[in-house]
Amino acid sequence: MKKLLVLILIPVFLFAGCAKKDVPASGTSEEKIKYVKTTEVKTMDFGNKLVLPGKIQPKESALVTAKVSGTVLTVKADMGSRVKLGDLLCKIDDTVYELQYEKAAAGLKNAQITLERLKDYGKDSKLGPQQIELARTQYNTAKINYDSSEKEYYRTKSLYDSSVISQAEFEQWESQYNLIKEQFESAKSNLSQVERNHGFDVQGAEIALKIAQNDYQMAKENYNDTSVLSPISGIVVSRSASVGENAAPGTPVFSVVNLDTVYLESGVSEQSIGSLKEGQEVAVTIDALSGHSFVGKLTNISPALDEKTSTYPVKVEIENKDNLIKAGMFGTMEIVTDSHKNALAIPKEAVLQESGSYYAFVAKSGKAVKRAIKLGFSEKEYYEVLQGLETGEQIVIVGNGDLKDGEKVEIKN
Repeated sequence: MKKLLVLILIPVFLFAGCAKKDVPASGTSEEKIKYVKTTEVKTMDFGNKLVLPGKIQPKESALVTAKVSGTVLTVKADMGSRVKLGDLLCKIDDTVYELQYEKAAAGLKNAQITLERLKDYGKDSKLGPQQIELARTQYNTAKINYDSSEKEYYRTKSLYDSSVISQAEFEQWESQYNLIKEQFESAKSNLSQVERNHGFDVQGAEIALKIAQNDYQMAKENYNDTSVLSPISGIVVSRSASVGENAAPGTPVFSVVNLDTVYLESGVSEQSIGSLKEGQEVAVTIDALSGHSFVGKLTNISPALDEKTSTYPVKVEIENKDNLIKAGMFGTMEIVTDSHKNALAIPKEAVLQESGSYYAFVAKSGKAVKRAIKLGFSEKEYYEVLQGLETGEQIVIVGNGDLKDGEKVEIKN
């Protein structure tokens, strides 16, 4: 039993002796060195950006409607068709409108000739006051005869109605009365014609000409409107006209949009609206077109608040010659509201936070130096530094998580 106890104690004493030998004397332990990765504090441009979501709208769009009624004879375009300004989209039956146009053209020509003749007659020296007096004398004589005959006619009619005279006698008086009435109407018409021939009715002829011109213009427009033309260049996005169907005035038959230039529309809060200026460049990204970037121009800033959204509507115009951007797509606009040129910049991974303050470590003379810093704008992977650092200093970007102020470091870039 005693031998066994000795054997057990011997290894214990040997181990204790070895352990004591490996521990260095107090105050002689070496400080640990941490390996870090650094980068230089550099300068770059920063901008304060307003990022807004928006929706794409075409700059030009047209809802084409029929202007006249009629049967659709031909359709020349369909959804997806590219059309130019003035291209024929469909044709409406023009039979009736062509006849109305020809009739109006003839009426206009007749009105022009009538006015010209009246003016020429007024200048004709052969037509003088004698003809007017003769026509008036004939008219006055015919009127006296007519008035007398009219009285006699009604007297005779009264006798006939009372069965005092026979029907044959009444018809004889009635025939005579009608003849005298025709003579009076003829004399009246003749006097009117003579007066017109002497220029007394030129104004009336001018009015008649104006009416004929209006009738002609309307008939011409109706005739031309049987050809439904595209009001803009672009792409047909919808068609509702079909051959054989009846088109009515105001009925939509086509919709055309021009996507060569589009708008990204959004709304800006009242706090930010004052920092925007028309004409400034705007960076645009489209959700459905990842990998493509666009530059637009802020062209429209509404001075009135949209009550529905409580924002001020804005439009960014984008050139879209390849028509990659489609109407209705969603996108984002980045508007620079302020910019700082050649500002100090460090990577975001170099910035640490403690009790609401920011700091970073500078590798200097083999040690980590903790620096309180003040940040400004943010730009993708970098922060602007307003205070605390200088250009060219080595800032720790890897290994700074548990680093302490004054701790030895070795740069391993």
